[in-house]
Amino acid sequence: MISKIKSLFQPTKGDSFIGLIDEDGVGKSSFEGECSMTFGLCAYIKNNNPVETKEAVVHRKIPNMDYTIKGLEPLTIVEFRGEQIDYHGQNRINLLSIVKTESSNAVLEEILQKRLEPVEFKSEVFGSFILDRRSHWFETKAQWKNQQIELFLSGTLADIRGLESTAIKLFIESDKWDEKIKKKIASDLLSLKNESWIDENESPLSEKEFLSKITLESIVIHDEEDFEFWFNDGDIFWGHTISVEGNLNGHLDKAGIHG
Repeated sequence: MISKIKSLFQPTKGDSFIGLIDEDGVGKSSFEGECSMTFGLCAYIKNNNPVETKEAVVHRKIPNMDYTIKGLEPLTIVEFRGEQIDYHGQNRINLLSIVKTESSNAVLEEILQKRLEPVEFKSEVFGSFILDRRSHWFETKAQWKNQQIELFLSGTLADIRGLESTAIKLFIESDKWDEKIKKKIASDLLSLKNESWIDENESPLSEKEFLSKITLESIVIHDEEDFEFWFNDGDIFWGHTISVEGNLNGHLDKAGIHG
């Protein structure tokens, strides 16, 4: 009885938060045997103060990678208690307890509705780009040497003119870049294919045969005139994806296979 009475007068740990979970939802990670879960907030209210639209990362240590909290879904509202800290410049809230998932709040619901509206950038060269908030890039379809591919500008609206400029320069010299990048892929990966990825009844490929099988699927443009080219491998590497990173200054990194 005494312990119950004491608990009534003990201060509740942490602050009260209600926040809108961003499009990425919950992520988990493990480092040196310690597991943790995180989710981002695109807006939140702390202790009934005015809404904060500065993004925050909610963090909690968990016992293992199978641990889950039901109801923490992307673009839903959650009530919880936590301790807000500056973690190496990151606006972090250490999660203490969940009060309610799939909650409601008029201010946050208004922000959610605006968040659901498409964000568009109109390019005079490529047409309309639409923001994919989960990937943090703007995407469209584009013609590369008479072939339709996906074109991604990885950045914010503040960056997008510079990213568009890089894309335009690439596309203007598509013949040069197409040849240069394919030669790089053949140089880096042809011997790997013929030495380590040959089926029992398969003959080694010539460079021409190798390049005839791969197909460009997408280009990703980054800041500082960096880019990535992603190719379908035509089953050369049994369904893996081929990528090459480079820069408009002419530098290309070693081609790699993924997946």
